[in-house]
Amino acid sequence: MTRIQTFNMKRKFFIRHHNWEGEINEIDRPGPIKDFDWNVIFLGMDNGFRLVAFEAVKPAGYFLRHKNFRLVLSPDDGTEQFKMDHTFRETAPLVGDPNEGWHSYQAFQQALSDRFIGHIDLHLYIRARSEDLMEFGDPKRIGDGSWRLV
Repeated sequence: MTRIQTFNMKRKFFIRHHNWEGEINEIDRPGPIKDFDWNVIFLGMDNGFRLVAFEAVKPAGYFLRHKNFRLVLSPDDGTEQFKMDHTFRETAPLVGDPNEGWHSYQAFQQALSDRFIGHIDLHLYIRARSEDLMEFGDPKRIGDGSWRLV
């Protein structure tokens, strides 16, 4: 079991699921604490990058996947589309020191390879690095796409 911390918030914010959607929040917020707990599933390697999926601890068997660029919690339906949508490349962080455990998670699909898991107003998306995450070279914005497993 692990928790996934975002890089760019002053306080410690972590990925959680709420109402079947991916969010970030502080752990001390109201709601089930298990919503912050994930199993990071190793799926193999791709050109030197680890491929991973994020499975909720509760409910087990549900994974973060992207659907219309939004990260949602879904059960594995066995389709090729699901496999593509729930698989992420673990890359060097867009910002942050990799020696401190920071990473970024890139969409696996070739057509979406410019997109990384990021957040806007506490909601999780796969966001284009060239547009959303690098807006005006703002380090805070770039940090939306960097995460640490704790």
